[in-house]
Amino acid sequence: MKSCLGAGLIVAAMPLHLVCAQQVCPPAVQWQQSFGSCGGEFLRGLKSLPNGGYVFAGATVEFCDPTGIGNKTSPNYGNTDWWLVRTDDQGNKLWDASFGGSGEDGFDGTDIVQQTADGGFILGGWSDSPPSGTKTSPHYGSFDYWVVRVDRDGHQLWDRSFGGSGDDGMVTLQEVPGDGFILGGASSSPPSGNKTSPHYGYRDWWLVRLNAQGEKLWDRSYRGNTDDQLDGLCQTSDGGFVLVGTVTQIPGFTSQTRLLRLDSNGAVIWEKSLGDFLSYSIAGIRRAGDGGFVIGGVHEDPGKFSFALARVDAGGVVLWQKTYGGLVGADLLSHFEFTTDGGLVLGGRSYSWPGGDKTSAAYGEYDYWIVRVDANGNKLWDLSFGTSEEDELYGIQQTAEGGFIVGGSSSGHFWVIKLGPEDCDGDGVPDTRDLCPGTRVGAIVNEHGCSIDDLCPCDGPWRDREEYLRCVRETLMDFRRAGRISKEEAHAILNQAKRSDCGKRRHSFTPETDAKKG
Repeated sequence: MKSCLGAGLIVAAMPLHLVCAQQVCPPAVQWQQSFGSCGGEFLRGLKSLPNGGYVFAGATVEFCDPTGIGNKTSPNYGNTDWWLVRTDDQGNKLWDASFGGSGEDGFDGTDIVQQTADGGFILGGWSDSPPSGTKTSPHYGSFDYWVVRVDRDGHQLWDRSFGGSGDDGMVTLQEVPGDGFILGGASSSPPSGNKTSPHYGYRDWWLVRLNAQGEKLWDRSYRGNTDDQLDGLCQTSDGGFVLVGTVTQIPGFTSQTRLLRLDSNGAVIWEKSLGDFLSYSIAGIRRAGDGGFVIGGVHEDPGKFSFALARVDAGGVVLWQKTYGGLVGADLLSHFEFTTDGGLVLGGRSYSWPGGDKTSAAYGEYDYWIVRVDANGNKLWDLSFGTSEEDELYGIQQTAEGGFIVGGSSSGHFWVIKLGPEDCDGDGVPDTRDLCPGTRVGAIVNEHGCSIDDLCPCDGPWRDREEYLRCVRETLMDFRRAGRISKEEAHAILNQAKRSDCGKRRHSFTPETDAKKG
């Protein structure tokens, strides 16, 4: 069997990267689950947890008394509440918890839930509820930022509200390692309530910095021209922040993408305009390994809307821009994350037919659509999931074993899908780590996806028979040490190799295959 490696004896000296063209295949569905009660549950965020399992966050609307309906066990408090669901690795619910007051409590954006360093969680969104239900913090204006801190079992530890006399809507939050939290969104409030920063336009970007107990350290407003919407933030390696969102210019009311680089105290270091490439909507920003950033959103062309990515360097200079979508229709990016190979996985909702960059099927009015790209933004594969109704994806993340967890809403319930790793040859090693793509089905492989046949091919460029047998012996020892084959299996494979003509001339014999036949 021919492999990317060539002669097996040199594999130990090779760096662990691909040495031939590598195919990456769409993953298969491992399981799927729904969570809800009366049909008013809308997932807006998720996390794959390092200690196993998942957490899903969203909003519930009070359509009925949920008691005894579906798998929601926590109560309703107001018109709209927050709902947090914790599951194991197979999607089985461990617990659920609701948070809210007597009014409306909801989410904008998809970066709304984070696991904290102590294993608990923090959620952030907006609220117009007075103190009631589980909400203990004040109500300042029309809508306020609202933050809820819970322990690892979903019990509320504290909640905090931030706002002035107008509308204040949080869209994103992050834990600052060892030093509290950062909240971001938009504000139309003048200094009032517990807001101290100025009001410049109709809406301004508004940051609120908290300590670990949820107490405000500072707040900052960032000036635009009229209606400005903050859509994402990420932390930089020096403790600062990068913000991204849209600003509406006057005259003409045209929108531009704006990028702000801040220091750790919120002071502006630089500002960049990225033009109108992502002016329709922005899904967020992620920091790349080289210190640059990727901004994701939706690009508008005549007659169509497409997933879009813009890659910028650490100074905000655009390196490339890419779009992904069908020939016509609407493909609306909601969430994206980096993958372990430096690429990205994108997720959103699609109302387009196969064509253009889209190869997967269309099922209903809107479907889940997932697009996988490499580090340069080149598409690797796409997948669609849906029903005949409207299905909207709002969260996606790569999991520890190389698969993906996908979540959104379908028929008014949380709908979660677990995808396995990308694995073209089905050997259990993800394609991005597989040094031997195309390994024979059923073959035992090492951690790099290589079988004994791959590492010691019978028709390899052996100098003599002894070199071939030495390769087989050393490879069998490696497989034995790794616990991948038994002592008896190793003896059988070596005996078959000794009886073969491998290393003398080209031959159809392969040691692992023939040992199984014997």
